[in-house]
Amino acid sequence: IEGRMKRPEYVAAAVTACRAALQKEPYDLPELQAVFSRSGFTDGYYTGIRREMFGTRRKEDVTAAQDVLRGLRERYQKPRKLVSLDAHYVLHTGQPSALTVSDGVSSVTVTGEMPQQAVNRPTDLQQLQKQFEKLGDTIYSAGTVTADSDENVMLPASALNAMRRQATADMDAARIRRNTPVHRLGDALLLPEPCAERQEKPRFRLQIRRMEQLKEIGDLADELDALLLPLHLVPAYLAGEQPVPIARCMIVPPRFLTDEQAETGLLRAARDAGLTQLACQNAADIETGRALGFALHGTLGLHVTNSFAAAEWRRYGILDALCSPEAPRMPAQILPLGIYAYGRLPLMLTRNCPVQAQVGCAKCKHLLTDRKGANVYTDCTRLLEKPDYAELFNAVPVWLADRPRLLGRAAYALLSMTDEPAARVREVLLAYLHGEEGFAPSVYTRGLKLDMLPAD
Repeated sequence: IEGRMKRPEYVAAAVTACRAALQKEPYDLPELQAVFSRSGFTDGYYTGIRREMFGTRRKEDVTAAQDVLRGLRERYQKPRKLVSLDAHYVLHTGQPSALTVSDGVSSVTVTGEMPQQAVNRPTDLQQLQKQFEKLGDTIYSAGTVTADSDENVMLPASALNAMRRQATADMDAARIRRNTPVHRLGDALLLPEPCAERQEKPRFRLQIRRMEQLKEIGDLADELDALLLPLHLVPAYLAGEQPVPIARCMIVPPRFLTDEQAETGLLRAARDAGLTQLACQNAADIETGRALGFALHGTLGLHVTNSFAAAEWRRYGILDALCSPEAPRMPAQILPLGIYAYGRLPLMLTRNCPVQAQVGCAKCKHLLTDRKGANVYTDCTRLLEKPDYAELFNAVPVWLADRPRLLGRAAYALLSMTDEPAARVREVLLAYLHGEEGFAPSVYTRGLKLDMLPAD
């Protein structure tokens, strides 16, 4: 069972089929097909044929599921009986009644009302057995029931039921404790001293996805702190005009690695050509970069949300990093931290391009329309000739050009381009670098948590 937001009926059908298969019994394939959310079981993942990994949700799928959902709901209404509980009652005059239950490993004891003198019928072992067997919607079944009881004492059924319910609840807790790993936390890390105060004017780093996006930046290139180049664009950049000197360029490896040997070869060639800085998106980039002798910078994928994370990456040799857009506030600058100031935030990676599966590469417009009608930007990323994976980006960009004080609290501001043409790239740079107005997009977001930061 993989994925999020799986409905209980789907889980019930899948678990039932898996248990049957484990016991070498036949399972209900039509039931699985009916509750499955998309037409077509595929073996694309198993065979590695990526174009056959997609299924499509159709009206017929929804209709077919309705007939089996009710039966599946009934299947999980009551827990499966997993454990036998032995019970021992103690009923003595003048002291609280007691019940001890054991699952063979753990034992718990609960107490209840004082036993009373029986007027009509005393509470005997048969009655205790009968009351204890009422284990209802629990994972327990009744095992051996014994008693240590005075003669002619009575305990009402309500008191017996209360003790049984409390005993099973306590046994639940005991079993959870028993099966929950206990980890000892180490001593709190000693954080290094924060970095020096940031400069008054924020620095800006530009990240591109296409070489064409650099055509109109002109003299604005001199004002950039760094240019972040995807690894597959490095050869073209070295062979053409270089608006930003290579000493101020950072290589961005692909977020999803499919060919380690090819990536290492391209990185080594780039290093030999004079590019010495690597923007790391994950721990693997750090390891590769250290081995090849790059100066290491952290970018979006490192997910720095707090000072301890920043200190750890600093220990690994990271010179600066990007504060995660999910962080509620900017951590102390244990490591110089930048802010995601412009661009479509990445949503997810897919091994297969969903646009290609629907219309093919020839008709690709890089847009995927979600259920709310928003156009999610979709783009393939490649290391060599063949696309390796697709990236999905938010429908609207982050825009913080009108929050200069917020940008000033960061070590730098990242301006990340996706589908922007060259003219739009220049407009964005003018808005952020020079404060020119009139370039804000018609629809934008402040990011994920940036609204919690102090306003200008």
